[in-house]
This record gives sequence, C-alpha cells and structure tokens, in this order.
Amino acid sequence: MFPYLTTERLQLRPLSMDDAQAIYLLRSDEKHNEFIDRPRATSLDDAKAFINKIEKLLSEGTSHFWVVSFKNGAELIGSHYGISTKSATQQRSATSYYLSITARES
Repeated sequence: MFPYLTTERLQLRPLSMDDAQAIYLLRSDEKHNEFIDRPRATSLDDAKAFINKIEKLLSEGTSHFWVVSFKNGAELIGSHYGISTKSATQQRSATSYYLSITARES
C-alpha cells in the first residue's frame, strides 16, 4: 500500500488520473518550467501520459511520487518525486519537488 504522509498543514498522497488537469497546468506553465530541462506539456493527454509513466515506475519499484496538497483539501499544489537506478557497478538516487506558484492555503 502506498503511504499517505501528513504534516500539520500538508498531505502527501498518491498521484491519480483525477490530478491530470493540475499536472497539465504545472507541466505546461512557461514560468514554472523555466529552469527545468524537460518538454512542457502541450495537452491534457501529455499529463495523462505522464501519470501513466509514473504509475509504471511505481509498479516497478524504481520510483516514488507524492502529490502535495493542503491538509484541508485534495487539490494538487505540487509534487515530490524520487527515482533510483541501479547498474552492476553503482546505484543512484535522485529526488525533486515542485510547487505551484499560485497555490494558496484557504
């Protein structure tokens, strides 16, 4: 079972297709992605493909991905992502996060 994590103000929960619109907005915003080396989403289908990719990585056990939301609402305000790679000679891990520049706690 995928863990839900909570703090005083935030909840970290699994990503779902219900998050596609919010993922699209985050991954398509020019200012938000100014320093991120990846293609920007150009459609809701791009966001859905990203969610499918994350679900595949999760099922393979090579990644984790949490949606960040305020505790008083389920709306995605960001995410936390980690990935591990392993070869015969080394193992690497990386973690990153991004937050919506427009998110406000109500």
